[in-house]
Amino acid sequence: MGKKLTLIMLILLFSCSLMSYGQELKPIKLLKPQIDGGLPLMQVLNERKSTRQFSAEELPLQVLSNLLWAAFGINRPDSGKRIAPSAVNWQDIDIYVAMAEAMHLRPEQKVRLAQSVGYPAVSPSPEKTEKTIVDEWASVKAPLPPELKPVKIDPKVTALLILDIQNQNCNFERRPRCVASAAKIQKLLAKARGKGMAVVYSLTSRASAADIRKEVTPIEGEPVVKSGANKFFGTDLDKILKERDITSVIITGTSAHGAVLNTATGAAMRGFKVIVPVDGMSASDAYAEQYTAWHLANGPGSRRSTTLTKISLLEF
Repeated sequence: MGKKLTLIMLILLFSCSLMSYGQELKPIKLLKPQIDGGLPLMQVLNERKSTRQFSAEELPLQVLSNLLWAAFGINRPDSGKRIAPSAVNWQDIDIYVAMAEAMHLRPEQKVRLAQSVGYPAVSPSPEKTEKTIVDEWASVKAPLPPELKPVKIDPKVTALLILDIQNQNCNFERRPRCVASAAKIQKLLAKARGKGMAVVYSLTSRASAADIRKEVTPIEGEPVVKSGANKFFGTDLDKILKERDITSVIITGTSAHGAVLNTATGAAMRGFKVIVPVDGMSASDAYAEQYTAWHLANGPGSRRSTTLTKISLLEF
């Protein structure tokens, strides 16, 4: 994953022992950063230098708030992305704030800092460091939703992919959300055919064309491929699209976290522009659809080539 970027912000020269880590710290309530002032960029660069002398004067809370915002603040609230750049947006950054009364940092950072400054390492309590994502599950907050954007479709170079809309898995008993999306896909399919767009279907490995739901039944000349989650794997899908000079694909179907996610990523990695109307994908539950939307918008294999939208925002 590459080297972790570590920002050590020595806010005040301290003489306290690292043993004070065991003390319970109260959260510091930061102020809203001041982003309308400061020196010109070129002057900042000209005056930049390193120093090993620190003032004993306490930093004002506003200055501390500004520094922390500059180090790891969010400057694009719509996407949750931060000021500090990081490889593939991993945001793997540690921030240490050294103050007179205590060191503010997470438990797993204490050992690293102690080793870096020559103090004996203070082992954090096992119950704090051995937590997994499963232990933290209930406390994880969902990120901000991705933006749904309008998309202008060029029918000559765009194909509509309808993935695994079959009677076996798209029914009221197993996946009622799929039944609801099938009606929306039906309307999209009618528009695509009306514009002469290429339409390609997929099936799971054990299904046949007769199993496709009646709302989206293929007509003569519309190819059908059969595969697992990634419909490019072991099929002629890539060849079918390239023979028709397709450069963009609209991906719909079920399951969202199976066929849609894997085929969309496969298309992006093959150089296709990927368009995913979120109301045209479905799963057994809303969480799987939410995760798929987040992954497509943020995953390294898909985010640069994928546009999330909804069917009503597609303009032909």
